[in-house]
Amino acid sequence: MNPRITHKFEWLGYRRISLDTMTPHKYREVVYYTTNEVKEHNAAHDCWVSWLGNVYNLTPLIEKHRVSIIPILQAAGQDISHWFDEKSGELKSHIHRELGSRVKTTPFGKVIDLPPDYPTTDYCTKRESKPWWKEADKYYIGKLTAKMRKIKAKVCSEENFFAIQDRYLKFNCHAKAYVWKRLGHLVDMSKSLQENDIPDETELYQKFGLDSDELMPVLHVYFTDDLSTDPLEFNNTFNACVPGLVHSILESNGVLPNLTKETNDTKYRDIFHCDWTFENEFSVPDFDSTADINSDDTFILVMNKVELVCDVFINDYKIGSCNNSFLKYTFFIPLKYLLSSQQNILKLTFQSPCKYAQQQSALYPYELPDGYVEVLNGERFRNFLRINQSSFGWDWYVDFLEMNRGPCIIPIGIGEEIYLTETKGYSDVVSECYVRVNLFNADEFAAHIKLVGFAGLALKFKSISVVCKIDEIEFEFDHGELARGPFNIEFTFTIPRNMVELWYPIGYGKSKLYNLKIDVYDVEMHMRVFSKTISIGFRYSELDMERKFVISVNGRKIFCKGANIVPIDLDETKVNKERLEKIIRKCVAANMNCIRVWGGGTYLPDFFYELCDEYGIMVWQECMFVLWSGNNENEEILVKGWFEPVKRNPFLYSIDYYILNNCILDSLRSTGYVGPYVSSSPSNGCFLNDPRRERFAQLPYTGDTHYYNYEDDARDTSKLPITNFASEFGYQSMPNYHDLRKVVECTDDLNFFSDFMIQRNHHLNGQTQMMNLMQKVFPFISECDEFEFQVYSSQIVQGWMLQSQIDHYRRLQFEGNCMGALYWQLNDVWTCPSWSTLTENGDCKLSHYFIKRAFEPIRITMHKVGNKLVVWMINDTDKIIDGVVEIEIYGMTVEKTILEVKMDARRGKKIVEMNYFNQSFLRAKFRHKDGNILAEEDFAEITSRNKVAPLVKVNNESITIQNTTENALYFVSIVFNMSNCEIELMENCFHLAPNEKKDLKIQKPISLSELNVYFI
Repeated sequence: MNPRITHKFEWLGYRRISLDTMTPHKYREVVYYTTNEVKEHNAAHDCWVSWLGNVYNLTPLIEKHRVSIIPILQAAGQDISHWFDEKSGELKSHIHRELGSRVKTTPFGKVIDLPPDYPTTDYCTKRESKPWWKEADKYYIGKLTAKMRKIKAKVCSEENFFAIQDRYLKFNCHAKAYVWKRLGHLVDMSKSLQENDIPDETELYQKFGLDSDELMPVLHVYFTDDLSTDPLEFNNTFNACVPGLVHSILESNGVLPNLTKETNDTKYRDIFHCDWTFENEFSVPDFDSTADINSDDTFILVMNKVELVCDVFINDYKIGSCNNSFLKYTFFIPLKYLLSSQQNILKLTFQSPCKYAQQQSALYPYELPDGYVEVLNGERFRNFLRINQSSFGWDWYVDFLEMNRGPCIIPIGIGEEIYLTETKGYSDVVSECYVRVNLFNADEFAAHIKLVGFAGLALKFKSISVVCKIDEIEFEFDHGELARGPFNIEFTFTIPRNMVELWYPIGYGKSKLYNLKIDVYDVEMHMRVFSKTISIGFRYSELDMERKFVISVNGRKIFCKGANIVPIDLDETKVNKERLEKIIRKCVAANMNCIRVWGGGTYLPDFFYELCDEYGIMVWQECMFVLWSGNNENEEILVKGWFEPVKRNPFLYSIDYYILNNCILDSLRSTGYVGPYVSSSPSNGCFLNDPRRERFAQLPYTGDTHYYNYEDDARDTSKLPITNFASEFGYQSMPNYHDLRKVVECTDDLNFFSDFMIQRNHHLNGQTQMMNLMQKVFPFISECDEFEFQVYSSQIVQGWMLQSQIDHYRRLQFEGNCMGALYWQLNDVWTCPSWSTLTENGDCKLSHYFIKRAFEPIRITMHKVGNKLVVWMINDTDKIIDGVVEIEIYGMTVEKTILEVKMDARRGKKIVEMNYFNQSFLRAKFRHKDGNILAEEDFAEITSRNKVAPLVKVNNESITIQNTTENALYFVSIVFNMSNCEIELMENCFHLAPNEKKDLKIQKPISLSELNVYFI
């Protein structure tokens, strides 16, 4: 029986029923295993053994102990009954030849919990726990079969092969882990034997006196290396909230632990290989039982997001299927399917995405890449699913190396609202409303409106009108009569350009938004049947089509400053506006104006784009499912699956252009999309004529660039690329220490090179690369340093390297043609070493403060070229700046150089080039002629670690830090000992000159015990 998730409908509004609660249950009898199945589990991270007729999983025992595990590892996957006495269940014993006493017989070597033969001071005879073989119930998972038999299963001739698999499960719990073939050809699992050209010839055999058992058609099954079994043994029903995904539902009911802690994602990963059922009982108030059940009256079931492959039933009538998590599904339910006098049953039967992908691959006419990489032991054939691709495994999201690192958490369930609505009245007349604003001509903007809905009996053969209003501008569109059924109304009206204020990204002007109110009226009844207000902005964006990769907004060239964003949570249903706004505020505070939405995940909610509009953030929207598809023979469906969610959004003006990373350009054109796009990223720009040939050409000065170099110090600009647009570059760092403490149970894991930390890192050799770069930047760092200092140092090095690259790309704006720097990556989905500068909670790592400095509108940069120190200044504002640059050199005395500087708007230039031979600490400031300091930057080559900590004081309004020594303190950092800290520091990770004092404003009182201070 599939796990079952049940819930109740509640009545919300007029003739609309919403799904809000659900439950799972599953039943498992005693599990028997064959010796071959036990043999498959023969590694340290997956160790099964059998003895005395039972099968045990000793993996937790091995993980807990570090000594005396060799005998168990050598016996992994084997039967060890010969170790034990059958009657007592104890390890066999014998008389010691020298001691004359009885000791355990261990020719295979000492095992865990076995006392030494001789008395010793390092072994305590008073043990609090029993030896592991006395507590075998902890590790028991099933029984070892006494005998294996070949069998023939009788099945119903009408059943398809999926049903036959279910019947065969009673004989082999891994029955669904096989590919079925007949005479060398794959069978269609959704069809019956007869439909697969496997006829029933029993009567023919009987006619000629032949044994039908011996001559029956033979089916060959091929094992797919999938030994998954049902991971949970329960037969209860659990309430659950909808939207909700299976793993979160089970966690909330206490059936599963938190999958992001320890190695739980590996232990319970088999839940994604199970089929699941969501079931609900609901009634229909005021249902007219006397109505003609064969009439055209109908209800509509609306499912905004379903994860992923499921069949939908109402009272056992199948009304449809889903197989695309990016699409909205609408199913029409005739009255004859509904019951008036009793509860109706809505049931969604979900198939395991892992197994479905495997089956689709097996049915494909020729072999395709399975997406499996040896270093990533994730799930295969993700390219056959319209799903969040990263959920099947990615370097930033999940990495499975040797012992399965990272959370392979695949969404199964209902991702967004699901409800039932009636077509008889006016409710939900318009289900979707799209608005696209673009430049119509030099003097006008055009607003294109699209309304999608269903006209029921109330609007049948009635005229409707649509009234749109923006401030004092009003437009009315008369549609005329509606026919009963689905409708699609589109119209366009124009707005004079001189009557509106243009929208600009932050730093280039005001991000002005207007409220567009759309009302739909029943003309005959003089009744408003739909109303919605949408915030819109007026702007037009362009992408330079001559390979220079320059984005312009309203005719102004924009230098894009920002980051790449990945999915916000492992469970999309937990993503809310508050979390996203916290992230976007951190972007604005860090002087960003652009976010690139990575294309291997999922579309972000509508309110993400609305927030970006509000805060003045441009969005580079990659098309979801950027990977090559195994099912691209049906391009019409493919295009719809990719672009419908973006249209639902609805052609938002904050989306500058779409990125298509693979082919389908002809299909894209067929959708009518006319905006700018490129065929891949990185690319050689917008080649619309022949992208398949040109996009991979070796043209280093065109298009955008991805650059990752974990070996070289980014402060050496000769190691950095010359590019028109840096759309990805990054470095790894450790997560915040207090976050790490929450996901480990053993303090031994809080070590830079512990097994846990290596497993937790998604990137191959990531920990080693991090440490090597840290030691290259700070030669005094050692692998033996305290772990908290290593965490701090990794974030400092990450931030410094990112800042150096950003400074390089900003200078290239004036030395070449670079017009963008988007680092990888902004956020994280769980606590782990990664490329992010924000934690999974949206808190800042120390590296995020480097990003803030690097993207400052008025910026001073200093970098070495040989023995020369080059000082640059960048003015990324619309104002002319006039003042002086003061350069202070701290040595035995403080030397000061003053240079007059006057710089036009949106300009940058080299201020001075000076000798630099020693290890002095330098500080450069730009002082405006009005006396205010508008930019400041420090420079030093750090070769040793200071020992004297700064003096720290706190009060209700500020934190005061003072350097009491004659030496500069570097990267002085405040780290709070809590997640979701409400205090946001405007400045952090700064240098303190000798005897310098700095005050940091705080939003609420805090005690000294709630913070730590780190420095170099």
